[in-house]
Amino acid sequence: MKIGHVIYDDPGNPWLGGGGAVRALEVNRRLARSGHEIDMLAGGYPDAHGSEPVPGFRIAYAGRSASYVASRLAYSSRAAQFVARDEFDLIVEDTSPFTCVRSYAHGDRPVIGIVHHLVGKAILRKYPLVGYLPYRWEPLNIRGFRDILTDSHDVALQISSAINPDASIETIPNGVDQALLNAAVDEKKHILFLGRLETYQKGLDVLLEAFVYLSRTHPDVRLVIAGSGKDEAGLRREIDRLNVANRIDLVGRVEGNRKIDLLRTCLFCVMPSRYEGWPTVGLEAAACAKPVIGTDISGFAEIVQHEKTGLIVSVDDAAALGAAMIRLVEDKALRRRLGTQARDWARDYTWDRIAERQLAYYEQVLASRVT
Repeated sequence: MKIGHVIYDDPGNPWLGGGGAVRALEVNRRLARSGHEIDMLAGGYPDAHGSEPVPGFRIAYAGRSASYVASRLAYSSRAAQFVARDEFDLIVEDTSPFTCVRSYAHGDRPVIGIVHHLVGKAILRKYPLVGYLPYRWEPLNIRGFRDILTDSHDVALQISSAINPDASIETIPNGVDQALLNAAVDEKKHILFLGRLETYQKGLDVLLEAFVYLSRTHPDVRLVIAGSGKDEAGLRREIDRLNVANRIDLVGRVEGNRKIDLLRTCLFCVMPSRYEGWPTVGLEAAACAKPVIGTDISGFAEIVQHEKTGLIVSVDDAAALGAAMIRLVEDKALRRRLGTQARDWARDYTWDRIAERQLAYYEQVLASRVT
């Protein structure tokens, strides 16, 4: 099978390199190793380059723009040309309300749209003026796909009930690297946030306020913020304003052994997001036997089981988040119990299993078009 895959995100992209980008690489590497041919196009950025080479798997980048807006525009234009090529058996598009590719409008080959999460009205709150166009485009674009893959049952339900009831929707969650499941568990006096530095979506403003609350009674506990993104400068200013710079470590983007070490040694992972799809970081923390504090949004419904694998607090509630953080800092037995149960749950989500399920879905879509 020859697959053309378009996705703006890339793990090295300074503007957008989240779980969808990791999934695309992990799954496509495995499909290439099993004999399929994969061509992938991602959004360009300065110093963009492919990851470790795998025979049969090629990655191209749409330009090397130093501007996020220019990068998005270049990607949309290049991706439309890419999917129009007649050499592919299947087109896979990771959808985004910020890009217009419309893979389903180019040729008559099978096309699968991957929808990780629905932004909805949150984009209007984040960008009151410029957010209107992506807000309107998101459902219009999703309605164009006949076959849709999502990593969240809740997102699948939202699509089938309110956006595209005629689509064939398959739900396959994200995966986790076996090395995380094998990592030795330890504890150091730090709480971990791991993810893209995007203040509104990830709730970093709420996290800082909650950490100030925690620091009043536990000044020896540090907060490690690992990741990169367009809001890094603003985040540093807010940390200085709150006078907690001496207790917070911004370590930048981490991967490999450094990432594993931060996960396996933290007290717990905190994710105060305002919206998510199926956040891979939550699964990675669980694989390292660490509980997660998440918010009561649909994206965490399948990742964090309240009082079983972590704790759930209300969105935008810094006091509740701070109280949950204090609770886990002070209760070692609870941390250990939640972490152990989290790792047991995570064992079913290795990337090898996820890739097998995704390939089976691709073959199902192809077969349905032949018959």
